Amino acid sequence: MKEDFQKELDSHSETRQKLSLVEKEAKSSSLMSMELEDYQKSIQALENGIAGKEKLLENARQESQVHLHGLQNMRKDMGEGITGNLKKIIIIIIIFFFF
Repeated sequence: MKEDFQKELDSHSETRQKLSLVEKEAKSSSLMSMELEDYQKSIQALENGIAGKEKLLENARQESQVHLHGLQNMRKDMGEGITGNLKKIIIIIIIFFFF
């Protein structure tokens, strides 16, 4: 009877050790899952931040194109204005000197 009892105790002790090992593995697995979720959230936040920056960059590019087009039009208008003024001055000079 003592031997049976001792066998039961040994078996119980072994079962307890296995249970403890399984609990540790479960905690480790759970911890790894939580860390993985945190990494995924971090990656998603970074991707969202990058997407926001890319949108701002695209808006800035479009706005700079609008300004560049406006500057080109102004330069063209100024060139035409200067050319027109030079023509007027030349006509005035011609009229003044020849008439």
